[in-house]
Amino acid sequence: MKKINMKQMRVFTDSYREKYLLVDMSKGFMNAIYASLPSSSITRSLLQRIRESEGEIEITSAEESVLLSLVGGEKINGLPADALLFELNKGKFEERYREGMSVDEECGVMRDVVDEAYNEMENVNKQE
Repeated sequence: MKKINMKQMRVFTDSYREKYLLVDMSKGFMNAIYASLPSSSITRSLLQRIRESEGEIEITSAEESVLLSLVGGEKINGLPADALLFELNKGKFEERYREGMSVDEECGVMRDVVDEAYNEMENVNKQE
């Protein structure tokens, strides 16, 4: 299971992904799930837990697939998609993060994690 925090998502503020802000994206993602995806026990449970959360929540692989379908189906793109992909893959960031990194180095690692997530999605789509 992965943990995500939609109340404090890292949203890049420029196209080079060199700077970011922590933003509460919970309502935006709840609206995207509600408006874009069929109602199911998975989506209803996910919506309820996001709504009630004060921070991190654990998600199942099925819930992760629901969230990734928002990006893969291009229901969200740009900044929110980058923020979601980073949040879903922040374990990779934490593995590579070193204490004392400069902001530029930290953002470079974040950028690499998001780029790798996009590449993984493209490879999965090519195989289907």
